Amino acid sequence: MNIDISKDEQKFMGDILTKELEDVRVEFRRTKNHDYKLILKREEDMLRDLLDRFTPAGAEN
Repeated sequence: MNIDISKDEQKFMGDILTKELEDVRVEFRRTKNHDYKLILKREEDMLRDLLDRFTPAGAEN
C-alpha cells in the first residue's frame, strides 16, 4: 500500500516513531523478564523498519 504524504507529515511520523523506539529501549533496559524482552526486541525491529520507511534517505534519526 502506498500513501502519499508531505515532507512535514513524513518528519512528524519519523519523530513519533523515534520517540516510541526510545520508549521501547528504556523499557527493555528496565525489565528483567526474558519473555517480555523478546517481545520488546520484536517491537524494536518493527519500529526500526517503519522508521526506515518514513525517514528520507541520508537523513539522521
